[in-house]
Amino acid sequence: MKHCEPVELELVGLDGNAFALMGAWKKTAQRAGRTTEEIIAVMDDCTSGDYNHLLGVLVEHTASPPELLCEESPKWSHDSAMK
Repeated sequence: MKHCEPVELELVGLDGNAFALMGAWKKTAQRAGRTTEEIIAVMDDCTSGDYNHLLGVLVEHTASPPELLCEESPKWSHDSAMK
């Protein structure tokens, strides 16, 4: 498959239905200027296996939007959770 640059899309929080996830990725890829051939290749790859394969393909072709990335993850502790 021809390499397709990742599109900025946060998959976490989306409807987990396979068709909803593929639709969200496709719409985002179209808006990002990906070619029809690139989009079809990713969609074909998504549907070539089971649900876990689909998720792996979408994760491979998705990048979190910059505003969601942080250099350091928030620290969790039992004490802070109990406050």
